[in-house]
Amino acid sequence: MLADWLGLKKVFVLGVAIFACVYFLLWQPSRPSCIANAFTLYGVFAAAATDGVAKPWISNSVAEENTATPIGTYLGFHSVCTLESGSLTGLLWLSFASKIALIVISDGCLLIIVYIALRENPGVNSM
Repeated sequence: MLADWLGLKKVFVLGVAIFACVYFLLWQPSRPSCIANAFTLYGVFAAAATDGVAKPWISNSVAEENTATPIGTYLGFHSVCTLESGSLTGLLWLSFASKIALIVISDGCLLIIVYIALRENPGVNSM
């Protein structure tokens, strides 16, 4: 419903922004209630705003008869990137500190926001 009102791109960017805020909040020493609120934000908004919007955004960006391949490609790359990002985060966590790993995640999200915000929406058959 929010994506219908604001648009898929804006909701996706909002989800990534919340994701960045959550990881930014987690590296700061704070009260347990702040950490619980951060995870609530993550679960309710960030995951829903990115995972729930990506596939419709892809579907709207390609011709109707060609939706399976782009969505399958997205899911494949999503799985590989999840594995790689988890491995990189673990490496940073063990090599440096949890603070460094969480800052890198937050900064990476900010770079994604800038990239998506500056990129024009592709039209049908332009991918």
